[in-house]
Amino acid sequence: MNTLTKRGMTLFELLAVIVILGIVAAIAFPTVNSLINNTKKDAIAANANTFIQTAITNVRTDYNSMQYGDLADDSKTYIVYVDASLDTSYPTTVTVTDTDFQIDLSDDFLKLDKAYLTITISDDGTNIVLSTFVYIEGDYGVDEGTVADEDTPITRKHVIDSTDVTIA
Repeated sequence: MNTLTKRGMTLFELLAVIVILGIVAAIAFPTVNSLINNTKKDAIAANANTFIQTAITNVRTDYNSMQYGDLADDSKTYIVYVDASLDTSYPTTVTVTDTDFQIDLSDDFLKLDKAYLTITISDDGTNIVLSTFVYIEGDYGVDEGTVADEDTPITRKHVIDSTDVTIA
């Protein structure tokens, strides 16, 4: 009696399974990779918005708590930065002078590579103008000119590769 029992897969069946798994992987990988990058960009945007709001809060607190004497009728310019942001190896148009008020947020934002924001507050303390904003954290950053006013949040579309961050 000749009984043949099938105990395994044929080479054709094995190749079919490998091809199907390859197709599934080719479809899934770009989707998962895109999801991971978008999540990183969302986190950077949220951190940049937190930096801006913290800077504004510190400027308002400093403005409200200080007596400026001769400067009482003038607008005041603040440079809010994380220490590494004033590194000379990074090209910048921001020059911190003795007439600028400086706020160092290095202790509050330890993960930042570079960040600074110029804030001008009006003589009555009601109007704030944001300018010269640069924010770099790891592989991503936010370019100067992204911030129009304090009510416009930074979103994922503003986040770019940190090597592409430039200052006009």
